[in-house]
Amino acid sequence: MKRKIQIVLRAAFLMTMACSPMADLFAATSSADALKEAEAQAQYLCVIFYDKKESIFNDMVKQLDAYNSSLSKKAATYKVDVANESEYGFISRYGVMRAKLPLLLVFAPNGVITGGFEQTITVEQLKPSMNVSELMLKVLKPIQERKVVLVTLQNSSTINNDESWKAVTDFTSDPQYSMYTVAIKGDPSASGSKEFIKQCGLIEPIVESTVVVLLPPGSIGKILKGKITKADILSALQSCASLGGCGGGTCGPKK
Repeated sequence: MKRKIQIVLRAAFLMTMACSPMADLFAATSSADALKEAEAQAQYLCVIFYDKKESIFNDMVKQLDAYNSSLSKKAATYKVDVANESEYGFISRYGVMRAKLPLLLVFAPNGVITGGFEQTITVEQLKPSMNVSELMLKVLKPIQERKVVLVTLQNSSTINNDESWKAVTDFTSDPQYSMYTVAIKGDPSASGSKEFIKQCGLIEPIVESTVVVLLPPGSIGKILKGKITKADILSALQSCASLGGCGGGTCGPKK
């Protein structure tokens, strides 16, 4: 059965502090500046793209405000009129005009998209998009940059760690592949790794170093365990290429 890891919420159209409950970035003069400011302050950023400030826009703002009021550190918000020509680059980059407006995109502190919602949103839908583990955020960034990600799950309790990690770093440091691949290490016993492990269909406890090969937009290409080599990784990727991609689908917070 093909298995998926969900990358963004309802965003198939994508290549994809304050006293008041809604922490608008008043200092920002554009969505790009808002994103930079939110990253600098380690905040989530909610960008609402709209063409008219009508009832569905107001309802979206109201739901975001309700959820934001429950957070100890407020998510920043920024509203973008799609008719603003100065925002064209940002709008084009994220495929906004292919969506039904208003559109809410949620950006994590490291700049990755963790949620995309067209026209309507509820508090319950917002929760997973702003409660993403550090491991998942590390994985999502290169995946959304269209890179192959080799997620290595290991800790002091797993075996074949050195051989596994060497294979991964040998592959990702090879000049032929370094521009297109990223190596990420995660502790399988950490609470933040649990959802990732579950979505990969792995059985806990993980007793040997395990490498999950993720292909953009987030499909699980292969899962390699134990003593592996650089050649094993290359073979796995070649196998996926010959099949047109092994797994299909995407990785990250669930709907």
